[in-house]
Amino acid sequence: MNYSVTPEAAEFMQDMQNLFRTQEEPFSGTSVYGQYRVMKLAKDNGIKVLLDGQGADQVLSGSSYFNGYYYYELMKRLDVVNLLREASYSYQKSKCLSPLMYLFLRVAPTNIKRSLYNNHKVPYLSRSFIKENEQRKDVRWYLSSLDEAVCGSVSLYALPHLLRFLDKNSMMFSIESRVPFLDHKLVEYLLSIPSEQRINNGVTKYAFRKAMEGEVPQSILSRHDKIGFATPEENWLNNKVIKDFVYSIIDSESFRSRDFWNWKLVREMFIKLHSDESHGIFVGTEIWRCISVELWIQMFIEGQEFIPVAEKNSIMVSV
Repeated sequence: MNYSVTPEAAEFMQDMQNLFRTQEEPFSGTSVYGQYRVMKLAKDNGIKVLLDGQGADQVLSGSSYFNGYYYYELMKRLDVVNLLREASYSYQKSKCLSPLMYLFLRVAPTNIKRSLYNNHKVPYLSRSFIKENEQRKDVRWYLSSLDEAVCGSVSLYALPHLLRFLDKNSMMFSIESRVPFLDHKLVEYLLSIPSEQRINNGVTKYAFRKAMEGEVPQSILSRHDKIGFATPEENWLNNKVIKDFVYSIIDSESFRSRDFWNWKLVREMFIKLHSDESHGIFVGTEIWRCISVELWIQMFIEGQEFIPVAEKNSIMVSV
């Protein structure tokens, strides 16, 4: 029997306060809500235990940024032939240039990385906030091999927060969520395999795909379009109810007074998003991050609550 759920914008709005109470911290994207609804669906259907795929991308090098570290490793070996072959095959399969971008960011001087990050990735952050944190280092800028990138993603900057989201969402609905890809013996083994078994001829998770031949349909094994646990984030942000709510947050005195961001730039980004003038692929996520931090501060630091109230297609914020 198959179960599915398709959350709507209005449902996201209604569940938002409980979602924040569940997570107890800001979260970087609305995929956390998608997972929340899967757990609710499981509970509603009497399911007590779920198998979850968390960890596979990390221990098997399934995300595109791993390719960039592999290219850097090949470049350090002066293995230009394999570097060009891997980059060519990867692009043919995925039509994605992000691995080369990650390679560039790895070899670029630190001042160029900071400039690109501050002015292009997060231009909406306030200059004072950037200045205050300019000495902080991102460990991902200094990794020297695919092995280091895998270990870092497992222990530092990717998997830990994904597991927190999973644990809190599953426990909210009394679901036991198990992660077979993180069995310690499997992880220890996969951390020991050579880079060529992780990424080969542009194929990510290479060893796992080979192991599953004959067990999993070839149509699945040959897929190379990497899609995360995606939600229609930008569509939701364009929904009138949520759009009005976001404007009420951005235009609030508290949001405008924060030292973290330039609220005018955040507002401009949001206007461009729902006017189809935005050209960035993660603009909706960046806007959501600001809103998420603001709502978290209001709830957990300042003791406010936001209660969605359907009234003439608007959302009222109750303090």
